[in-house]
Amino acid sequence: MDIAFENLIKLQRIDVEIRELSLFLENFPAKEREIEKKIEEASRELNDIKDKLNLNQKKRRGLESEAQDLREKIKKYKHQLNDVKSNLEYRSLLKEIEATQQ
Repeated sequence: MDIAFENLIKLQRIDVEIRELSLFLENFPAKEREIEKKIEEASRELNDIKDKLNLNQKKRRGLESEAQDLREKIKKYKHQLNDVKSNLEYRSLLKEIEATQQ
């Protein structure tokens, strides 16, 4: 093959590559905006999940505190069982314990 013809083919390949790269660069800002939008959306979702987690942890702590209060109440009632003087007081305390346990 003629050297000029080979150089022409190489030049054509380089020209095609330049056009492909130019097209890529033209589309790059749009792709960058699309990626940034996805990142922002993921960030919002992450913040929402963190907020829900914090709320659930706060609720859990409240429920744990409430459960501890009820355990203390039951403990107090059981201790009072030793000090009762009548069957009526005893039955009343047992009902209080049962109601608290539920």
